[in-house]
Amino acid sequence: MEEKKASIGRLPVEVQEGRDILTREDTDKLFELFAFYRPKDPRLRDNALRAVWALTLAPYSVDDVREAVVSYFRTQKYWPDPTDISSRCPQPELPKTQNFPTPAPTARYIDPAVEALRERWQELRRQCRAAGVPGTWEDAKKAGLTWEAWMDILDERGLAL
Repeated sequence: MEEKKASIGRLPVEVQEGRDILTREDTDKLFELFAFYRPKDPRLRDNALRAVWALTLAPYSVDDVREAVVSYFRTQKYWPDPTDISSRCPQPELPKTQNFPTPAPTARYIDPAVEALRERWQELRRQCRAAGVPGTWEDAKKAGLTWEAWMDILDERGLAL
């Protein structure tokens, strides 16, 4: 993406390459178009408002903005908000990013500490089953045990977590 300055001259606005963006001069012409629809509106002379319009509409093409303004005034008689116009413009395309496939987990992605913990947990579950004790809290609940009773049984058999 090529970086161009917004029409107020200070804030950078990302614009697609090859796209004709709205400049300060285009914003002035846009306000001349507003003058046809609202000739005595005091907002026509407000430079701060022009700067806001220029900044808001900078990513859009000049032709799209003009069409959006004409479309707005076909249905509305009030002064538009810049978002009323930008919502009528075709939205700029987002830059396409490369989508790399997610690699399948392999040994190098597995944390050795997590793997050691998983092995210890599996061993404890095997020992619990061999001793006739539910191996997980879910199994203990299904067997009708309370948390305290299950933990006591594990402690008695030397299987405490």
